[in-house]
Formats: sequence, structure tokens, C-alpha cells
Amino acid sequence: MNEITTAEKEALAAKGAFTVGVLPSSVYFETRANQAVSLPWHDTVLRPLLAVAAQAWVYEMQEGSDTFKSAETILMRKAGKYEIQLGGEPIKGHELFWNASGGQRGSITLLFAPTEIPTTAVFPHCERAFLINNPSVPHSPAAIRYVKSVTSDGRLVAGMLSRTNGLQWLSFHGAFEPLARLFVQAKALVKGANAP
Repeated sequence: MNEITTAEKEALAAKGAFTVGVLPSSVYFETRANQAVSLPWHDTVLRPLLAVAAQAWVYEMQEGSDTFKSAETILMRKAGKYEIQLGGEPIKGHELFWNASGGQRGSITLLFAPTEIPTTAVFPHCERAFLINNPSVPHSPAAIRYVKSVTSDGRLVAGMLSRTNGLQWLSFHGAFEPLARLFVQAKALVKGANAP
């Protein structure tokens, strides 16, 4: 496995997050005109994550919008946000919900026990693992607050799909120790993680 550098450790400790690229940019831009399409990454990345998620939430859903209608049967309103019902079929027929970008929905937040994340199934289908300066920018503020509150003790890690870029990027948020272990695995397994 690749090790993480001192600079990466410092950034992880300071930011509490890293990101993997799920959709290649070319696919992301091709699907902007029709976001209700089925994509291979729904089965190779999203489905394995949903299978082990302890909880799943979405923020900033506008009732009556096309995105809301595409997911209405798998959403349950709770305390100002919606819990995503993961039993049954949570992806097929709901593609617009998962792919939606440009503020058509808020952040999707998946919570995991750190050791439950299927890294060997998911990361090889992603393009790169990287750190960004402000990992909270693409996410709903309420989602970030919730994630910080439930991951601070290290027992949970959050996977988040942004309100701005849909399925293009998946960010992992949490306490330093579980996040550092996860980032090491991502660097080792993600296809383009070591590209210059």
C-alpha cells in the first residue's frame, strides 16, 4: 500500500476529508443534459456503498421538483432532512436523484463504520484520490454540521455526494485515524491516484 506524506497527513488532520473522483469529467459533462441516465458507476461504486451504509440522508430536497419525484418512494422526511430508505431497490428508477448536480438537491450523506467500507470493491472503479482546500464548499452546510457531529469520535466515517457535482466526486469525512487509513487504501487502489 502507498503511504501518505507528511503534508497529506497534515491536510487530513486540518480538513477532515479527502475526495475520490467517481465519474470521469467527460462522462459527467456528457450527462449534464440528461441526468436521469443509468451509469456503470451506480453498480460498481454506489451499490457496494449503499449495501453497507449504516444510515443515508439527503439535504435540501425541494418537494415537487423532478429530482424529488425521482426519489420520492425511497425518501422519508425526518427532522428537516430526508432519510434514504436503502431496503429494496434504491438506485434503479432513481438515477436522477443520484446523478443530480447544480443544486437540484443537497448533499447526500452516507454513514459507515470505518471497517465496513468496501474499499477493494469501490476504489478500483474511481479515478483519483485527492485533498482539497475547503472540502465543505460543495456540500449543504447542515450536512457538514451533521457529519462533523457524528464522526468526531472516529466510530463513523461519512461518504458525501455533493449538491454541485452529483456523482462526479465522492468525499470521505471523519476523524483523522480512520480517514488516514482509508486514504492510504484509496491511494493504493484508485486507478489514477498516483498519476502526476
